[in-house]
Amino acid sequence: MKKILLFLFITLVISACSYQEQNVDKTSLEKQEGIIALKKERDERSKQILLIPDVKEEDVNNKTESEMIKMAQENNGAFYAVSTDKYNEINIGTNVIVYWNGNQEDSDPPQRSAKKLQYS
Repeated sequence: MKKILLFLFITLVISACSYQEQNVDKTSLEKQEGIIALKKERDERSKQILLIPDVKEEDVNNKTESEMIKMAQENNGAFYAVSTDKYNEINIGTNVIVYWNGNQEDSDPPQRSAKKLQYS
């Protein structure tokens, strides 16, 4: 009887550890790298950047907002909600890596919430 209880206890512990490791993987962040092509203020608290991968700073210079949105649609770009501090720190043309949780609004380009920004 003691052996059976010990076996069940060990099985339960191993199962719990495996479940915990699976949950850690689900919380990992996705990332996207690109150029900031546009900055938008919706209101005092809502700020967005439009990030377009695989383009250069000169590709976004002198473009209208609709031209940049079309470029983002063609290059898998996205709008990212950012804090006011980050919004004020970064400039159009800056190369940025944005980390986000994988959730997005169904639009083209998609709208996501930036969890972390990396830039130099």
